[in-house]
Amino acid sequence: MRLWPESLVARLGVALALALAAVALLAVLVAKFDSPPEVVLRGREAGRADGARAERVEVEIVDDGCAVVAPAAFSFFVRPIVGTVLVAHRLRALPPDVAPVVEVLADGSAVLRRPAPLAQAPGGAAVVSRDGHGAGLVLPAADLAELPPAVRGTVLELLRRWLRERPVPPARLQAADVLMRPRDLRALLRWLP
Repeated sequence: MRLWPESLVARLGVALALALAAVALLAVLVAKFDSPPEVVLRGREAGRADGARAERVEVEIVDDGCAVVAPAAFSFFVRPIVGTVLVAHRLRALPPDVAPVVEVLADGSAVLRRPAPLAQAPGGAAVVSRDGHGAGLVLPAADLAELPPAVRGTVLELLRRWLRERPVPPARLQAADVLMRPRDLRALLRWLP
């Protein structure tokens, strides 16, 4: 018994079968070892009484063509603001005219609690509250120094998108019911690119 058939058609069939098996094996290996990481949902979809939805992971392409997964991905649009950011520990500590308001949960995910007011005209100016606040931020801790790394990453990503000037002056963040020592605030703002 010979392993290689005598007929040309049989030889071509065996070679084709071996080539297909090799291509399938290479496809599996590439998918397993060389594919980009899967996009993972952040946040908690179930078990929340307020009906907050999970956030989708956002991938940002930077100038050199590399993809960077943001530390916090938002399911809502975050546009630059004018005015200050009012930081609170409880949502009810923020005046009702402050919008948008984003709550950062303990796991680092973010939930939009109050949307930004709709523009009155195309390219309309950003709206601030009567006290000059352009946005509100609700933190899971009452002290800025006690924020876990995941929460700090989300806060920094929000501030990066909200506040365009660099370096960000500490006066752009004001405390409602959160303890923000000047040195802790400066240390946080130093991380903004």
